[in-house]
Amino acid sequence: METIGQLFSETEEGYVPENVIGIQYVKSQERIDFLNRKVIEKNSVQQSHVLMIYRFFDTIKKVERVHAYYFTPEGMT
Repeated sequence: METIGQLFSETEEGYVPENVIGIQYVKSQERIDFLNRKVIEKNSVQQSHVLMIYRFFDTIKKVERVHAYYFTPEGMT
């Protein structure tokens, strides 16, 4: 949540970043859905183009996974 909060925090007065990138390590794939809902919620106000990259360890297959999601002001693609 801290990383997402920083991506959507206020900067210089009147400045809204057009593009935002966040890279985050999460404990499981299930956490990604929750975090993506928060990104959509916060970006509905900020109206940026957001790339979120999540890393997690797949305990079943014993490999590290990377998932990436792209958000526009209209939602997630």
